[in-house]
Amino acid sequence: MVSELQGVADWQLQGVIADGENATVYRAMRAMAGDSEPARALKLLHANESDETLGDAVRAFQERCDRARSLGHAGVVATIDVGEVDGRPYLVSEWIEGVSLDMFPVKRAGRLKPELAMVVLIDLMEALVGAADQGLIHGRLDAGDVLIDEEARVMVAGFGEEDAEQADFLAVVSMARELCGAWPGSVEDWLEGLEDGAETFGTLAAALDGFPLGAFSRDAMEQGRKSLSRAVKRMVAKRVKQAEETSDEAGDLADEAAPSATEASQTSEAEPGISPRLDRFAHFTQRIVDERAAQDSEVLESALTQATRVAWLCGALVLTGVIIEVLNFTG
Repeated sequence: MVSELQGVADWQLQGVIADGENATVYRAMRAMAGDSEPARALKLLHANESDETLGDAVRAFQERCDRARSLGHAGVVATIDVGEVDGRPYLVSEWIEGVSLDMFPVKRAGRLKPELAMVVLIDLMEALVGAADQGLIHGRLDAGDVLIDEEARVMVAGFGEEDAEQADFLAVVSMARELCGAWPGSVEDWLEGLEDGAETFGTLAAALDGFPLGAFSRDAMEQGRKSLSRAVKRMVAKRVKQAEETSDEAGDLADEAAPSATEASQTSEAEPGISPRLDRFAHFTQRIVDERAAQDSEVLESALTQATRVAWLCGALVLTGVIIEVLNFTG
């Protein structure tokens, strides 16, 4: 179980970042490392050796991890370590203080405004070209693999395929459509050419060279990056606040579950030979007896009060009858 894991190989887990169908991503630190050691992201695959399909997934994951270690590019998330624990492969990569693109919801006009979307698209293309120059494509690109830090630098994780670039061509087109629903005409033409893949652009590098940078001014691009940076910082701050509130809530629940000082004292002063559990049971039983006795006392008191009222009423009636007889006799 995820909650039971505290460490993987030489890595100490500090919390879950994301938990998906096939893998869980943790924030991790190298065990026995000093304060100067940066945090990392550890991706641990869900695996079951008895399942042949998952067995194939494990092998594919390991192959992608091994290939990804060779990549070195500013726009590619660096792989720090790969390994296996109890038949489950893991990948350790650099920690990006930011958010993934899929945290921006897809709206009718796209995930981002055109100027912000342009920044993401260009950085994404540069990362894909950098990996392709080293013989690797992504092959499974989606919004969760695109990370944006607080300075609006875009980095891509999850590389590891050795195949034709056509898959990444189509993935970029799909992602661009989600990014922005109102691209300038020149960008739309470029995307249509990208859909044709090798027929229009032979390689990702050629596609990047053909990108219409004139669609936005330099000032617009700079403002777009600044706006994206502010948006990411707000999202990170919100995530941190939510994590703190969750931690405080967990602490409050723990306090509520913990015994009070009085209860602890009563337990510690239980008679010798009687277990705390039996002592609590006896205490609970006595409490029920006391409550029922109190209820019986209230019922008895209420009955006595009613009887007293009836006696006073009867006495008043008798007295009234005597007075009437006296008056009749004297009359």
